[in-house]
Amino acid sequence: MSYAEVNRVVKTEAGLVKGVPAGNPAYTVFRGVPYAKPPVGELRWQAPVDPEPWEGIRVCDTFPPTAILNEQQEGSFYQKEFFPCPMPMSEDCLYLNIWTPSASPDAKLPVMMWIHGGAYMGGYSYEMEFDGEAFCRRGVILVTVTYRLGPLGFFAHPELSGRSPNGVSGNYGILDQIQALKWIRKNIAAFGGDPDNVTIFGQSAGGGSVQCLVTSPLTKGLIRRAICQSAGGINTLNGDYLLSDAEALGVAVCEKIGKTMDELLEMPAKELHGAIMKAAMELMMAGGMRRLPFSPVVDGYVNAEAPGKAIAAARHHDIDYMTGSVAGDGGLFGGFPVKTKEEFEKQLRQTYGDYADRYIALFNVKSDEDVAKAVAARAKAASLLAPRSWAIAQTRNGRKPAYIYYFRREMPGDDAGAFHSSELWYIFGTLDRCWRAPLFTGGDYILSRTMTDYWTNFAKTGDPNGPNLPDWPAYSAGTPLTMCFDEKSIKAEDLSGDPITDGMVNLLVEKTFSELSK
Repeated sequence: MSYAEVNRVVKTEAGLVKGVPAGNPAYTVFRGVPYAKPPVGELRWQAPVDPEPWEGIRVCDTFPPTAILNEQQEGSFYQKEFFPCPMPMSEDCLYLNIWTPSASPDAKLPVMMWIHGGAYMGGYSYEMEFDGEAFCRRGVILVTVTYRLGPLGFFAHPELSGRSPNGVSGNYGILDQIQALKWIRKNIAAFGGDPDNVTIFGQSAGGGSVQCLVTSPLTKGLIRRAICQSAGGINTLNGDYLLSDAEALGVAVCEKIGKTMDELLEMPAKELHGAIMKAAMELMMAGGMRRLPFSPVVDGYVNAEAPGKAIAAARHHDIDYMTGSVAGDGGLFGGFPVKTKEEFEKQLRQTYGDYADRYIALFNVKSDEDVAKAVAARAKAASLLAPRSWAIAQTRNGRKPAYIYYFRREMPGDDAGAFHSSELWYIFGTLDRCWRAPLFTGGDYILSRTMTDYWTNFAKTGDPNGPNLPDWPAYSAGTPLTMCFDEKSIKAEDLSGDPITDGMVNLLVEKTFSELSK
């Protein structure tokens, strides 16, 4: 078959779509396939609905606008790393991008749906490090999803809850992801995919979204496997963020900017986004900000409880799981920087409550001079807490053992080390797009190929292992192993033995399970 004969026209429930050749013209990419009606006008702050049908063939050759988001500041670290050029933004943003090696209904290929990170306020579905060709080479379809962010995706208010048939507000971005999963269930076979073999995976806020999805009753039967990157554990950054708390913030925001709900619904989207973000951040900072202002909430509809608590209680979908972290994650999840013994202990007491004395004892901070070392130790431990705690919960509850990993490649070119999000270049096989490309070694390319192999093998069978790959055992009490990734070594290791990390893991598990029993 010649490239000209590759089928690039697919019939969806809403109409025909036409893709374009990917970089390898044997593969096809469909950019900007609508999975819901534009959430504008009367659909602002409403659950997504199916797209309107169209006549003729919709050519999907251009990536859609991003959701309206917090833009990276010029010259900032992440702007240089992932967002060198600003992209068009729009409230009309509910689109998918699909890379497929075969648009044949008979192919029945595994499907992976990627959920980007960005603190639920930034990021988009076609960042320069994301691409589906490495997945296509391995016989897997990649779908990336754009979802509503920030105030347009996670703003809650009693009036909005009153207008909802389900009596809730706030989780619009998660409802978008659920709508995308429903769309995939109904349409992906025409793109060559197997609707019964869908793996969701995401990083940072995308990993938090994965947690929401695998603990939501609304996704039952839509997900076969899940990979949670730099977010997954039995405790989460936001914890029990209740709908009532989010609604209270929404009321305070409206009072601060002097707008009624009807007036907010009439505002242009970018102006609305800016006004609400400014007011919310000022309110959160004044209150000693300890959580993200716009993020998923426990609403009794999408999620009945905090996802971390549901995972600890085995009230999540009984499917295959992989979860892991990056060495630099602890800088984000290890607490705000402090310099004195008093500040350090105060932070631990605010975080751990009745268990604070036991946490404080782990660090043995006797003076202000000990604080810097303790903060570094806490950050290191924090980067390992989430995946290990999830894996322990799986085995403790008699669930399928999870595969866990630790990415520790210190990136060349600066002193950023193994920073939060650095593994993305490797998983998507896009090292050549990175500004660090001239500095990567052969070991980096081997690492990238190996990680993509593991991720796609997991999507195929629920087991990342395969021919010519280092053995990756699932984590269990008998084999408490973590797959460690860097450019010089790819192997499963027992990372226990550090008293602070082990102590924090054990206390987290004890605290979480003790609270469940109450």
